[in-house]
Amino acid sequence: MNKVGMTFCKLGMGILVMTISCVSVAKTPIDQTLDFLVGPNMGGWRNFKCREAINEKVTDEHASYIFYDDGSYSRLSSHPDPRTRFLQPLNVRGTFRLKIANGLLIVTFTDEFVGEVYLNDHKPYDAVLIGTDNNDTMAMMMDRPVPERPDIRERLRLVCIGDQPSGRGPQRSY
Repeated sequence: MNKVGMTFCKLGMGILVMTISCVSVAKTPIDQTLDFLVGPNMGGWRNFKCREAINEKVTDEHASYIFYDDGSYSRLSSHPDPRTRFLQPLNVRGTFRLKIANGLLIVTFTDEFVGEVYLNDHKPYDAVLIGTDNNDTMAMMMDRPVPERPDIRERLRLVCIGDQPSGRGPQRSY
């Protein structure tokens, strides 16, 4: 093979390697959202301070949502909900999953515990991630049930600001 042919062969091989490298490290929208919610490191978690509004009326200025790398989450309201039998602010724990449906990024929540009380009826509900700034702010809309009151559902809008993600493990690979 002559020098020109060898040069083109090396150039073509270099382009192929670079293309494969770039494609293999490309993150899907779900990967990017997971990095946003829990941070890019294994074992990470992130706390969001949220303002909740029902029908455009702010109902909680200081709600807290914490998302964990294992797919669990915790939600703490800043005051008791008079519609439930719980006298303290609700600490709800459960799982979350990410999916894309009809072009929208959906976060599916399943509440499992209110405080230490195990909920027998695990009905998932969806939140539409309206948008993020890919830094620390996000907005979501959801139709959330009231714990222990399956007859009441809230049409809720959240605007959240996240703390710095934690997690000292290795970077998650995709």
